[in-house]
Amino acid sequence: MLFFNCVGLLATSWGIDKKISKDSYFCYYIRNTNTNSYYCLGSYRNILSTGTDLSNNVTIQPGTKIIADQAFYYDTNSFQGTLSIPTSVVYIGESSFYACSKITSIIFNTSITNLKEIGSYCFANCSSLGTLEWEKLLWLQKIGEHAFYSCSKLSSITLCSNVGNNVGTYAFQNCSSLNSITMSSFQSYPNWPTTSDGYSYIFQNVAASGKIKVQGTLSAASMLELFKRVHKLPGTWGT
Repeated sequence: MLFFNCVGLLATSWGIDKKISKDSYFCYYIRNTNTNSYYCLGSYRNILSTGTDLSNNVTIQPGTKIIADQAFYYDTNSFQGTLSIPTSVVYIGESSFYACSKITSIIFNTSITNLKEIGSYCFANCSSLGTLEWEKLLWLQKIGEHAFYSCSKLSSITLCSNVGNNVGTYAFQNCSSLNSITMSSFQSYPNWPTTSDGYSYIFQNVAASGKIKVQGTLSAASMLELFKRVHKLPGTWGT
């Protein structure tokens, strides 16, 4: 039923239009400006046309609020370069950009974005993703498990206090270039979820050396010790 009622092509640029729905069926519309072809993207798998190869950066259509679960799952051919997300997006779904291996950076089109949640496995295995405008994610409240798993070129992250205790297990595991973590305005030390053995594995197999920075009143040394003890940050990291 994935293509049921896919009518009314509304996109005006290479991007995703607002959700159009009746009952349980919905489509996002996307247009390839090179071929002027339209595609309907469902929530369960990537259904971009086989062989689509776009060398341009990708902009999500302004006004989009939700990027569906698995919307661009395993799309290794179409997305290249910078992914631009509008301030209207509040949720990026589970596995929505899983293994989009040609995305190099993620930017937001305003100084502060309304994004509240990054779903589990959202950007996992995006092996070319090197930068993301973390400083604009002031309202981010949740990062799902494995969200950035094996983003091997991601070198730095900044987490703001609104994310609180909601960073999932394995969120940054195998980010082998990650060597800088900034904790901004946290009022208490995060109590992130752990597996049954008492570890979260959030920072397992990041760069062998790096630094953690704490912006606020908390002790950077105590944060560092917590991250090493519970979240598998390498013992060679410092402040």
